[in-house]
Amino acid sequence: MALNCAALSPTLIESELFGHEAGAFTGAVRLRKGRFELANAGTLFLDEVGNIPLTAQEKILRVIEYGSFERVGGSATQGSDVRLIAATNVDLRACAERGSFGMICSNRLSFEVITLPPLRARGEDAWLLAQSNFGRRMSNELGLAATPSFTQAARR
Repeated sequence: MALNCAALSPTLIESELFGHEAGAFTGAVRLRKGRFELANAGTLFLDEVGNIPLTAQEKILRVIEYGSFERVGGSATQGSDVRLIAATNVDLRACAERGSFGMICSNRLSFEVITLPPLRARGEDAWLLAQSNFGRRMSNELGLAATPSFTQAARR
C-alpha cells in the first residue's frame, strides 16, 4: 500500500494514515480505516515522508515502536504490524536539525538508508528505463505489437 504524503494537506494526513471514526470531524459520516490498518501484515510505502507534520510523526513513532494507534476521533487502540518504507527528496537529518522534521522520527526511519543520485546523474539508468519501461508502455498505449526502437540521437 502506498501513500503520497505531499499530495495531502497536513490536516488530512492523520486521517489517511490512521483512519477516523464517524463524527470525528465535519464530513466524517462513517468509520474509515487508515493506511496503517489496511496494510496490516504487509508493506506501507510513504512517499515524500518529509511532508508529514510533527503531530502525525509522533503517532507514526508509536506504530513503529509499539504496533498500535488510535483512529482520529477514536479511543480504541488498533494494532498494526507493517513493514514501513519511506522515500523523500530531502535530507531528513538536516530537516530535523532545523526543526522541520522530528529528530526521533528521522532516526527511526533512517534504520536502513539507500541514497540514490538523481536520474540525470545516471545516464545509463535513464536509457534502460526508456528502453524497457517507457518504450513498452508507449507501444501498449499505441496498440503496437513491438516495442519501438530509439535513434542514436534520442539515446544521447
